[in-house]
Amino acid sequence: MVMCRFFFFLLIVMLSLIGCRNKDDIPNSAEKKTIINEKAARDAFYFVGKALYTPGIYKYSFDSKKRKIIWSSKNQRVIVLSYSDNLKNAFFITAKSYGKLGVFPFVEKIRLYTLETQTGKINFVKVIGSGMEVYTQWETDDTFSIILNSLDENIATYVNQQKQIFNVFGKLLRDETKTYDLTADGYPSLTKKERDGLSPNAKYFFAVRTDSINVYTISSGKENKEIISTTQALRQFEWTERNKLIFTTADLMPENKTLYSKNPETTKLIIYSPETDEILKFWEGGGVKNFLIMNSKLIFDTGFENVSKINLIDLETFKQFDVIKIQGGCGIKYIPEIPDYGN
Repeated sequence: MVMCRFFFFLLIVMLSLIGCRNKDDIPNSAEKKTIINEKAARDAFYFVGKALYTPGIYKYSFDSKKRKIIWSSKNQRVIVLSYSDNLKNAFFITAKSYGKLGVFPFVEKIRLYTLETQTGKINFVKVIGSGMEVYTQWETDDTFSIILNSLDENIATYVNQQKQIFNVFGKLLRDETKTYDLTADGYPSLTKKERDGLSPNAKYFFAVRTDSINVYTISSGKENKEIISTTQALRQFEWTERNKLIFTTADLMPENKTLYSKNPETTKLIIYSPETDEILKFWEGGGVKNFLIMNSKLIFDTGFENVSKINLIDLETFKQFDVIKIQGGCGIKYIPEIPDYGN
């Protein structure tokens, strides 16, 4: 009985530290290799926004600068919309509900849908199930995985991690489950994908040097220049076709004293030119700043929950040409939320 109580105490401590990570918040964007083709014209992009009572899928048209709801449900809420690296394919997952019961995260009745980005057609694939946390990531431009963590029904200290890999048509390619003993293995996490920071012209290399703070640097041959230093960790970076670097940093941990304030300081977004060693544009403040680069446009979300919005920036002039605001909030991958650490 004493040992059982110890195991439950250990589980509670571990889950309270990781928070409710039921989105592809962490390694998905920051660990992907993408070189954006700015010449590939697209007439629209898709995003997540409040649709009636729950988050749904919207389509935004560049020509008309109008958006419309293309998918919504009273009983399901979109928790992740994810594009492939080349932006040609997409999928999203929904859940009946998610959150925390005490210190335990949960996500209930997850469903998977594919989204054809050229036509806007949405196809239901399958019910994934329920558990503690769900993650998503692209394996290649044509395959993606859904990873679901759940407590073992028989042994209190075991966590089962189910990984299902699909192709872009929704066909299940692989389904495997691994069991982790919390007392021996710790809580299971995602395997981060390796990527390098080499620019498209192979002249510059982007890297992060971590000590007590994170130092973001660019190197060219023997020369190594500092871009910024901050306590915030790297979240996402992309090189444009014209060798401009765009990256975001974020601090969503409970130690961030601004997290629950009226004006949280949780993230930065930077456009940097290695050729001139110049920060061309800089945004900071609340939110997570997930972003896309499309049609020589930078599209990123900012702010949390009801005040979240999407900014559209022309990368030629660095001027904002539109902003998307929806009652209830909106975002590139999901409606950004302040993590619940039990405060």
